[in-house]
Amino acid sequence: MTNKKKLITIIGSTATGKSDLAVQLAKYRDGHVLNADSIQVYKGLDVISNKISESEQDSVKHHMMSFLDKDKEYSIPQFIADSGYLVDKLSAQKTLPVVAGGTHYYIHHLIFQNNLIKTDDISDKPHSLTTNPHADFYSMISPLSSSDKDLIMALPSIKESQYTNVDSSNTPLYSHLHRILSLIDPVTASRWHLRDFRKVKRSLDIIWENGRKRSDIEQEQKASKSIDALSQTKYKNLVFWVYTDPDTLSKRLERRVEKMTEQGLLNEIEELRALENAFISNGQQDYTRGLFQAIGYKEFDAYFKATTEKERDEAFKQGLELMKIGTRRYAMKQLKWIQNKLLPEIVAHQKSASSDGVPSSIDIYMVDSSDISRWDEMVVHPAKDILDKFLNDEPLPDPKSYSEVAERLFSKESKLAASNAETGYRKITCGVCTNDPHNPIVLNEGMEYENHLSSKAHKAKTRKPTTKPTQEEIERLRKLKNRV
Repeated sequence: MTNKKKLITIIGSTATGKSDLAVQLAKYRDGHVLNADSIQVYKGLDVISNKISESEQDSVKHHMMSFLDKDKEYSIPQFIADSGYLVDKLSAQKTLPVVAGGTHYYIHHLIFQNNLIKTDDISDKPHSLTTNPHADFYSMISPLSSSDKDLIMALPSIKESQYTNVDSSNTPLYSHLHRILSLIDPVTASRWHLRDFRKVKRSLDIIWENGRKRSDIEQEQKASKSIDALSQTKYKNLVFWVYTDPDTLSKRLERRVEKMTEQGLLNEIEELRALENAFISNGQQDYTRGLFQAIGYKEFDAYFKATTEKERDEAFKQGLELMKIGTRRYAMKQLKWIQNKLLPEIVAHQKSASSDGVPSSIDIYMVDSSDISRWDEMVVHPAKDILDKFLNDEPLPDPKSYSEVAERLFSKESKLAASNAETGYRKITCGVCTNDPHNPIVLNEGMEYENHLSSKAHKAKTRKPTTKPTQEEIERLRKLKNRV
């Protein structure tokens, strides 16, 4: 443990202040900032990607930002390789690496590198399938119906742009793929929402290439890992979770979007559109890859299709509202990732380390940025205090001790984390609340599902509808009233 390089990581929803805290901590302890935002890696387009300005960087060196050409993609393995190289280099120079960004699956994989299954057998990196499947593939699909066999044999030719295509029964392709996966590899299928297009398709690709279930390959590789690899990570990690009350954050996000229009948002959207037209030859917009995933681009599709000035004005206003909605949803998605993915993994790691009789290599603290006027008091000072103790190898305080919000969140999330870790993130569909079978309400088994069952929204769905009295009943009640 003492030989592990120390890594500071800052997580949180968009607009909570991650970049500002990263700069202040790096400046405080002679550090550099490593960007962990999948959109900010691209050159240019500073407004739509919400890059920290040069003045806001306050002379602190920032890495892995604005280096990638706009027509390229950047994957998790590339991020791990680049960030790992920089952490090693900076540590050797006695410079503190501070990672900050909103792409939490980047950060998740950086923290838990030793738990990653790294063989090419189940890599999720996009690639082309071989024309012919593994010899054992045929026996695995033998129980399927003839129509399902025909579909699964077409795997190499299926493109992402086809996932939402519907058949004569109005069932989308992604629904069929998830159903087939659940028949062949139910353990893996239970981990993915049926709209997790890429994960479902890649899990089927693995069966095609290896003649084996993804779940079986993962189980074998996990079992072959050493106990130390399971209970420890590559770095000694200090994680700061910058949290803002959801209502406050929603208002802050709305102001941010409005400010972006003043900073040149429309110019960047038009630049992106020109780029898309230049290299997408089939006319199909793919908003799920690369820079085109940025919130604030696809929302303005109607703007470019408008034919009159009035239509463009209306479409631009609509695009802004859609951008606000998309930004709020993304912020909530980031929060849920922390609550349902990252924190459970950290809790499981801490328990594993404790059972092995070794110190945990991850400590996580929440700082409350809801009140910007109290930024130094509620965020910077607590973070610096914790950072000093961490770097000096002093005993760290209880994460719940810094604020009432921290106590509430960590108490709640620890229970949820333990529940998720125990159930292995299996998914359950709530049939009561699902209106569209092709877009079901899916929750993690355990505490998250139990909380949903007790929610007002679910109870409202299960409540027996009140029936209006018949005319005959009304007349009967009226007569009774008149007698009185």
